[in-house]
Amino acid sequence: MTFERLAKALEARPQGSVVLTVTGLRGKDAEALDAREAVDRLLKGSGLNDEGPNLEEVSEQRATFILQASLQFDLAYRAEVLAESNVATAVGDFLRLAGPGARYFTNRMTEDPPDPENELGYDRVSVSDATFDALVIAVGNQQAGLLCVLDED
Repeated sequence: MTFERLAKALEARPQGSVVLTVTGLRGKDAEALDAREAVDRLLKGSGLNDEGPNLEEVSEQRATFILQASLQFDLAYRAEVLAESNVATAVGDFLRLAGPGARYFTNRMTEDPPDPENELGYDRVSVSDATFDALVIAVGNQQAGLLCVLDED
């Protein structure tokens, strides 16, 4: 797995755009950053809106679903825009960037019970000027990654 392979898989998405940022998690004094500090650093470094405190922490399973659904399908019309094989490669590579035991944060939320018409959920907070965005941040022990899909209707 390489960052380059992940970036190439994401470039295959023909519409909208994808923001991908990865950072190390060591501060000036070589002490590990807190997960929320890492989230803030990634958001500030990516040019997205600084909504770190408003992001929801989710399970790896939920983060995986959000990544798969937002990469494979247009966020506005739910039409398939990226082949499932490319999605699987991209999602797997992204999750491995943070490593085992990572914590996951998102701007998406689902209703309880989930709405069968919108399994991906709704923007809890918008992190961009795009009409639709779906963000997942993975924070591991050594590094963290941000992946955000931006779509317009």
